[in-house]
Amino acid sequence: MYNSKTKLIAFLGVMSALMFIVSYLETYVFVVLIPLAPPAILSLSLACALSMFSDWKNMFIGGTIFGCCSLFVAAAIGNPVFILPWISVLPRIFVGMSAFGGKKLANIFCSKSTNKFLTNYLPYSIGAVFGVITNTVLVLSVMYLCGKVGIEDVLATFMAINFPLEVVGSAIISPILCNVMQKLKFLK
Repeated sequence: MYNSKTKLIAFLGVMSALMFIVSYLETYVFVVLIPLAPPAILSLSLACALSMFSDWKNMFIGGTIFGCCSLFVAAAIGNPVFILPWISVLPRIFVGMSAFGGKKLANIFCSKSTNKFLTNYLPYSIGAVFGVITNTVLVLSVMYLCGKVGIEDVLATFMAINFPLEVVGSAIISPILCNVMQKLKFLK
């Protein structure tokens, strides 16, 4: 039987590869095939799920992997904004922490319930929403501070299609991914 460090390294390798493929496909579909700014529905859902399904020691994993994959995808497709690590990686480290904190906060209110939805799904949905909000606010703030976007672009992103799609998609997909990972007993 493998020890927990070996299991963690193998798990992180597989999740990093999956995150890269998902990020690349999302970016390719929305940048090359449909000329829009790509919503990160699947990659943000996976990042939040990776940060929430285990204990507090692993809460930064999902956001960090997401940020690194975003950097590599930006380099592969030539995106001049996200090729900067302080835009693509640094803000996303906090996504996992925020998602984990949101889940823990929701667990306080939902833990006494006998309803399976309230105990097994709602805390993960709330954590995912916290993660998406953190991602959007921090990435756009850093882009604004670096002079890559104007204030009208920041406000348009909040009101446009991307942000609502990311919030709803992550709130639905992240709990499913977390429950699957827990049933498969990863990192336990």
